[in-house]
Amino acid sequence: MAASPQFVGTARNATATLVNASGTTAQTLLTMGAAGGLIESLFLSSNDTISRNLTILLGDGSVDVLIDTVTIPAATAARPVVQVSLMDPYRWAWLDPNNVKWALAASRVVKIRMEAAVSASAQTSVIANYGEF
Repeated sequence: MAASPQFVGTARNATATLVNASGTTAQTLLTMGAAGGLIESLFLSSNDTISRNLTILLGDGSVDVLIDTVTIPAATAARPVVQVSLMDPYRWAWLDPNNVKWALAASRVVKIRMEAAVSASAQTSVIANYGEF
């Protein structure tokens, strides 16, 4: 146990929107600060009319590792898929189901990418609520 426990000192929000032109290129969602931090929620919304797969990657500046690939259900422009939680403690076994938080070391980078491009005129957005020590 740390001699002096640390709590999140700076609240942050990060968003990334993937559109057709984004293709399957990974985009940076967030870069954790110099002292590390906690991701408290990670979710998405989409109005793509076709079911798509979204991949989450974690990088250290030189290597990206696969965290998960999730399936986003099909939606409509009038009724988007909203707030699909990506931090599922029953899928991500390292998360505590009673206190869902993802601790990240300093300067870690979370990236996202579509496995097939989003449909024309549609978008998928990923939102992270996190804090830095």
